[in-house]
Amino acid sequence: MKNAEQTVKYAVTKGKKIYPLYILTIVPMLVFLFKSWRAQELGTAKFVSIIGTNLLYLQSWIPSEDFYWALNGVTWFLSDLLFCYVMIFAFFWIIKKIGSKPLIVILFIVEFAWELVVLNCFQSQVAFLTYIFPVCRAGDFGIGLCLGISTKGKEKKNLDWMLILLMIVYVIMMVVFNKKLTYSVYHVIETLLVWTVVMNSGSISRLIFENPLLVKIGNISEVIFLTHLPVIAYMRIIWEKMVGNQYRFIEWIVILFCVFVTSYAVNYIQKIIQVRSKTI
Repeated sequence: MKNAEQTVKYAVTKGKKIYPLYILTIVPMLVFLFKSWRAQELGTAKFVSIIGTNLLYLQSWIPSEDFYWALNGVTWFLSDLLFCYVMIFAFFWIIKKIGSKPLIVILFIVEFAWELVVLNCFQSQVAFLTYIFPVCRAGDFGIGLCLGISTKGKEKKNLDWMLILLMIVYVIMMVVFNKKLTYSVYHVIETLLVWTVVMNSGSISRLIFENPLLVKIGNISEVIFLTHLPVIAYMRIIWEKMVGNQYRFIEWIVILFCVFVTSYAVNYIQKIIQVRSKTI
C-alpha cells in the first residue's frame, strides 16, 4: 500500500511539473498541424482528434504516424510512461506472488514471442508494435523494475570489462547484422547494458553518473526532452531562410547550442514559478 501511495504521489508531482511545459511545447508545433489542416491534407475530425489525443496522453495508442508523431513528436513517450505508471501496481503485485527473477524470464519470453509474431505477420507496423506501443514499452519497464529489485542490497562489483564487452557486442550486432535477425536479442543486450551501468560500480559508471557536466544535463533532461524538437524545427526554418542549404554541420552546432540555452532558460523560469508558488 505504501508503495502504491508513493508511486501515485510521485506521478502527481511529476505531472504538475511536466504537463504545463508539455502543453507549452505543443503550441509552437500546432502551427505545422494547422498548416496541414488549412491545406486540406487533414480533415477537421482528424485535426481535432490529433489535438485531443495529445492533450490526454493517448497518442501512442493509435497506430498512425499522424497521431503518435504529431505536434511535439517525441512526447509519445510520455503517453507510454503514463501507462507504465499505471502498470507498476500490477508489477509489484506479481513480484510479491512469484518473485522478480521469474517475472523477468516471463517478460523476456513474452517480448520475444511478441516481436517474432510482429516481424513475421505485421511488417508494416513493426515500428509501432515493437517500439511505440505502450504495452510493449511497459514490458521493458517491468524488466527494468525487476532488475532493480533483484540486484538491490547485493554487493556491487566492478564490472567495467562486462560493460565494454556488451557495448562491443551491441554495436557489432546493430551495425553488421540485419536488424530483423537480432531484433529480440538486441533488447537483451540493451537491458544488460543499462543494468551494468546503473546497478554496478566501476570507473566507467562513475565517469558517466558523477561527471559534473552530465549531472547538470541530467538535472534538466525533462526540459531538454520537451523543448528540443520545437527548437530544432524552428531553427532549421530560420537557418534555411538566412543561409540556405549550406553549412549543415555548423547549422547543427548552432541548433544544439540553442537547445541547451532554451532548456536552461525554461528550467530557470520553472524554478522561479515553483519558488513563488510555495511562498504564496
